[in-house]
Amino acid sequence: MGNLSGESSLTGALSIPTQMMPGTNNYNDLSNKPKLNGVTLRGDMSFDDVGIPHAYSQLSDKPSLNGHEIEGKMTLEDLGIKPGYDAVIDPTDDEHVILQF
Repeated sequence: MGNLSGESSLTGALSIPTQMMPGTNNYNDLSNKPKLNGVTLRGDMSFDDVGIPHAYSQLSDKPSLNGHEIEGKMTLEDLGIKPGYDAVIDPTDDEHVILQF
């Protein structure tokens, strides 16, 4: 056996076989896979597989105004509002209301 004392340094290359290295490079071999909505992510998964609504009609808590559920393109009158102009509300565009005079 060798003995190192004082200041010493090593140079060169160290080769370690990958089977001796911890971890994996194969996602399927992971023991702690990530989850989405409590569903473990494996292979190709759809929104339905992980419980994510992908269409407005699938939302469980749809927005409403004046007790009227907002769906599709609606006028303010559809929502119980009587303006001096027409307005179109598009639920897919939460930044704009179209006013038509």
